[in-house]
Amino acid sequence: MKTGLAGGILTPDSAHTVSPLELSRKFFALFQQQGGEFIQSKVTGFQCEGQRVTAVRCRQTLSCDELFITAGAYSVSLLKQLGSKVPLDTERGYHLMLAKPGFDLYHNLIFPDRAFAATSMLEGLRLAGTVEFAGLKVAADYSRAFNLANSAAEVFPNLQKENGELWMGFRPSVPDSVPVISASPNYRNAYFGFGHGHLGLTQAAVTGAMLTGLAEGKLPGIECEAYRVDRRW
Repeated sequence: MKTGLAGGILTPDSAHTVSPLELSRKFFALFQQQGGEFIQSKVTGFQCEGQRVTAVRCRQTLSCDELFITAGAYSVSLLKQLGSKVPLDTERGYHLMLAKPGFDLYHNLIFPDRAFAATSMLEGLRLAGTVEFAGLKVAADYSRAFNLANSAAEVFPNLQKENGELWMGFRPSVPDSVPVISASPNYRNAYFGFGHGHLGLTQAAVTGAMLTGLAEGKLPGIECEAYRVDRRW
């Protein structure tokens, strides 16, 4: 690391997964082991009877007892079809994965003044950061990822930044930074969970528990009013 840095703040209780993809695959395998069925298809609409959603329209019509919309930044268009509106946008974030950066890190590091983080992962060193408001359809601007490498090279003089793997993802964010974890105000069997911004993985488990509690008519142990989809925006 570059000499002359003033120092840092150590947070020994912080943690991270070394592979979000592998963690997701483990959860998915557990889902299937417990009888879950995965169907990948674009949802085009819903069938409703009174105050209940009875089916989901995709390449086939799938009947449902309960409906959960947890589609991240893609949730907005689905909610509109059920009469709910949310001012959600996507904070597009970038990263550059360096398989052979030239050194090892034993703690993840955040450089606020340079707006990037460096984290050792199974695949190598991940440089991540930036926020870009550009929606879901605009082509990625990977110059942002290369800028991360340039910033990192200023604090890691021996950084090998060539041949990195580029990535861009959509962080679903709302103006107050409070996610939507809510029953639908219009349909008795529809539930929403999205808008977690930068903390989707961190907050996924408690969101699932809260939605389960709402669907079962049980108090999830957390006051849910602040997370309602129809709160004042």
